Amino acid sequence: MDPSVSARFSENLVAETAARYGLKREELSPLGGFDSRVYGFDRPDGRFVLRVLQDPRRPLALVRGELDWIEHLAQNGVPAARPIPSAAGNLVEIIPDGRGGEFLCVAFERARGGEIRQTHFGDVFFHNYGDLLGRIHAATKTYAPGDPAWRRPDWDAPGAISADIEMPSGQDDVMGIYHKLKDRLRALPRESEGYGLIHTDAHTSNLSIAEDFSLSIFDFAECCYGHFIYDIAMVVFYITGTSTDPAEFTRRFMPPFLEAYRERNRIDPSWLTELPHFLTLREIDLYAEFLSYRAAGGDVDGNEWRDEFMDGRREKILAGRPFIDFDWPILAKHL
Repeated sequence: MDPSVSARFSENLVAETAARYGLKREELSPLGGFDSRVYGFDRPDGRFVLRVLQDPRRPLALVRGELDWIEHLAQNGVPAARPIPSAAGNLVEIIPDGRGGEFLCVAFERARGGEIRQTHFGDVFFHNYGDLLGRIHAATKTYAPGDPAWRRPDWDAPGAISADIEMPSGQDDVMGIYHKLKDRLRALPRESEGYGLIHTDAHTSNLSIAEDFSLSIFDFAECCYGHFIYDIAMVVFYITGTSTDPAEFTRRFMPPFLEAYRERNRIDPSWLTELPHFLTLREIDLYAEFLSYRAAGGDVDGNEWRDEFMDGRREKILAGRPFIDFDWPILAKHL
């Protein structure tokens, strides 16, 4: 959570949030969170997660759109963590912060299974990962918001991507690259066969895995309308970040992932040529997020993955180095 927002977060607010769900403060266990505070709680009817969010980019209507889409996915067989109502029967609880703002609170079913670890990595996991994303993209082709006001933004809408609003001053050269890249991606076609509402943050920390290696997905807070290949690129971006040899990991990961994906959803293999450009988009966005967080007083250092990502990142971006040096069209036979 942004430090300026975190300063408005109090124990009284946490207690009020718990009460809205018929709970005592001590029944909430902190689970972390970057853009929000997340808590776990148990009841006789199951295990749940409570998200407390304050972000002007995510007003009530957009949160309702997020929940509406999750329900659509679940009704179409996607193993997504569904929202549950508060004690008053509301899917979203609004709690004033006492300073003119408000926090939006939503509770969800806790996804079945546990945390994904590198020991799970292998063809079965890679296949199930592609199957899950393919099911999401197939289901989104039949989705329409329950209320037009709930429509989530397109990926390039003002405030929808990070660098436009979070890049600190002194980065004009990086932003020049960013704007040219965004113009290129904006020119891509947006037909329904390759464009729709996507998760955009489907990395392994937003998945859970059961003993039979079946997967469930949660945290749809970043969902927006975008190209399906963008969603795939986000998966690649994060899962290869765990490897000392991203190109070699890509050679292992992508064939079973894409073959399972195409069993659920088909997109033209020519989209693979755009995948590295979406990787660069995310690279610059994350660079901006980490710089902004640090400038606001957040403790961005001390996290091994973040430290490694930021090491020389500006120079890599300015040099035009691909995030992963890989011959993407060779994967066409798998898609």
